[in-house]
Amino acid sequence: MAYQGSTARRLDLWDEEDPLEGQSLGRRQDLRRFRTFEGGHLDADARRGVSPQFVARLRAIAVVVVFLAVLCCVRVALSAGTVTLMRQNNKVESNITQLREENKDLQVTRSVLSSADRITRIAQQNYGMVQVTPSATIDVSE
Repeated sequence: MAYQGSTARRLDLWDEEDPLEGQSLGRRQDLRRFRTFEGGHLDADARRGVSPQFVARLRAIAVVVVFLAVLCCVRVALSAGTVTLMRQNNKVESNITQLREENKDLQVTRSVLSSADRITRIAQQNYGMVQVTPSATIDVSE
């Protein structure tokens, strides 16, 4: 089953030879009224491609985005470093506080353990020692 006008014809050869030989006069006139013209607007713009200005703007935007990403990464790294240092400082401060409290406790313990009364009591009770009483001394001189 064939449709009228479905056969392909070379339109660029119409001026040199008549491709419509054997066609009726009415059909010939209908086909000759149909002409094509070169376009120069939308289709030509689409074939031209991307403009250099667009590419330059796109590159500038990409550079700005990369710069901002690097800047954000640096900021996050600095913040993370700061938080780490603050945690370490808090640990050191808590260790210092704990060591000061232990130092106070040790000073109290040292004070209690080194008291003269305690030492005397332990010497008398455990070792049977007695305190020396003052005695008279005789100085023999010739």
